[in-house]
Amino acid sequence: MDVDVDVDVDEIIGGWSLVHCSVERAGKETRPLGDRPGGMLLYTRGGWMSALLTSDPAIAGRPSAQPAAVTEAGDLQRGVRSEPDELVLTAAAHDGARQHLRWRRGRG
Repeated sequence: MDVDVDVDVDEIIGGWSLVHCSVERAGKETRPLGDRPGGMLLYTRGGWMSALLTSDPAIAGRPSAQPAAVTEAGDLQRGVRSEPDELVLTAAAHDGARQHLRWRRGRG
């Protein structure tokens, strides 16, 4: 995936809904929040960011549901790719895992 870390801030301001969350580790992809994760992401003009990620209701409460995995990656490299209605955030962790979060621009 091509990653652009120099995205124009104006392109990402606003609200976004989470549509995909995955973690790649040793060539294997997992979806710690399930196939239908929920979540909202908000970027403001003042430089503030807020995010809420939730598990797929179908897996909530199961031992395989690991919301903490969403926050593990993010210390080292961060990448942002933005298209008009899609935002992809990618982060690499110290253990080599790569996390991918795909967001769709909120309507309204």
